[in-house]
Amino acid sequence: MPRSPLAALTAVFTTASFFLMAGCTEPAGMSTADLKKYRTSFTLSEDPEGAMSVLDVREALTGEPLEEDHNHDAEEAEHDEEGHDHEDADHDHEEHDHADHDRHGHDGHDHHAHAVEGGKEIVLVGSVGGLANPWKETEPAFPFSKEHAVLYVVDSAELQEYEAHEHNHAPGEECAFCAAHAGDQSKLMARVEFKGKDGKLLTVPTQKLFELKEKETVVVKGTARIAPGGTLVVEADGLYVRK
Repeated sequence: MPRSPLAALTAVFTTASFFLMAGCTEPAGMSTADLKKYRTSFTLSEDPEGAMSVLDVREALTGEPLEEDHNHDAEEAEHDEEGHDHEDADHDHEEHDHADHDRHGHDGHDHHAHAVEGGKEIVLVGSVGGLANPWKETEPAFPFSKEHAVLYVVDSAELQEYEAHEHNHAPGEECAFCAAHAGDQSKLMARVEFKGKDGKLLTVPTQKLFELKEKETVVVKGTARIAPGGTLVVEADGLYVRK
């Protein structure tokens, strides 16, 4: 006996609802079981020793310190001469020294970077984002990725300095100090990638993989290299979230 139009319509809505609910229970491109498996395999139970900052890792790979790393005092003086006031003018020496102290590893750990094929094995520590997105067109979900297990980690000491010196300008009146720093921001970041056994990026956003939040401090173990274009890339073996 043929069904009535109302019964047929009800069946269609029921079927559609089922598939919508099923689609919400698992991340796109990965089953819940695989998500748990990868989360377990990449999550470190302890904070690894020997953590290096983003700038330290970059220097270990290139053999050259980032020029900006040694010119904060001169740039700040130039900035002040232009008539711009910092909200916290008394912080510069004490806080700058503390940032340098942390960046260069005086935290009880022995810092290291071991050469391996395709890069160097490192332990990197930094902040989940915190700076402006240098790749708005290609990475709109910065410091995460919409479709893959990718994370952008920022040098923590440099992030502290940017936040300490934060100030505003009228449109079109940005100073040379701000313009110079904006151009260097990508050098203060590392692209951290999580891959499967096939060597391909995991098809799940890092936020779902680790439930991370912006500006959390993370420690990453993996292999670092400088990609064409100058981006510091770390293929991660494990991740630890500092509380």
